[in-house]
Amino acid sequence: MNGYRNGILPIAIATLVLSGCGGSGPAIEDPVLDSGASGSASVQIESLLEKATHDPNEPYWFFAAAALQQEAGDVEAAQASLRASLERDPVYEPAAALFGKLAFDRGEHGEAIAVLAPCAENFTASPAILTALALHYDAAARYDEADALRERLAVPGAHWVDQGSSLAYLHLRSDDLSGARRTAENALIADAESAANHNNYGIALLYQGDPKAAEESFAQAIALDPSLPAPYYNLAIVSKYYYFDDEAGAEWFEKYEERGHGQDPDGIASFMTNGDER
Repeated sequence: MNGYRNGILPIAIATLVLSGCGGSGPAIEDPVLDSGASGSASVQIESLLEKATHDPNEPYWFFAAAALQQEAGDVEAAQASLRASLERDPVYEPAAALFGKLAFDRGEHGEAIAVLAPCAENFTASPAILTALALHYDAAARYDEADALRERLAVPGAHWVDQGSSLAYLHLRSDDLSGARRTAENALIADAESAANHNNYGIALLYQGDPKAAEESFAQAIALDPSLPAPYYNLAIVSKYYYFDDEAGAEWFEKYEERGHGQDPDGIASFMTNGDER
């Protein structure tokens, strides 16, 4: 059983890709509306739902309505539309992927697993679906199943461009920290312009006892995306606990707090204001 599932902040990107708004992910089509459906979102959604009524075997229309409902901020309606889409085709990946994204944001991991698992059983299941399911397994503390999917996705392939960050995230949270560096490195090779990949590679370097190289990777992550919170948190740890520089650690942690969302996996907040505790 895996016991190590906390620690400095790695980053997963797949939960963003699932919605079709951050990479290729599964082949999620954009809603296609006829000219008569132009206007407010509610009019466009109504048009799509009407099409679903007149085309009772097609899952696309409910999915397209859900995408617009999500965009309008009506998550409950979007999930209902996605359930209707999946009733027509339980392995319709675009609907399953978007459902997985919404469920992850709401912490509804059990329901997402129930939706994604049938898709993952398909021989042709996309890497994005498999990665999404692995992330939900991890969040639901079903670590063996998460690790099995991660290992299944470790083979070389084009999916590393979009899913590499999430595979590194999952590996860094496993008990196999000695092997995590190779996964993080592969993700970085696949997409060297990803701030998340530089952050995750820095964590792998830190676990292998190279704080200087890790510091450089975290700094590169910030250079690529200054809004990303995790590298600041990780630099606070490097400064405080590896270089024993309390002032620098506190400064990095303050920058993290300006961008973070209240996460503190190592519980370092109190120590950053107390220079004699490590």
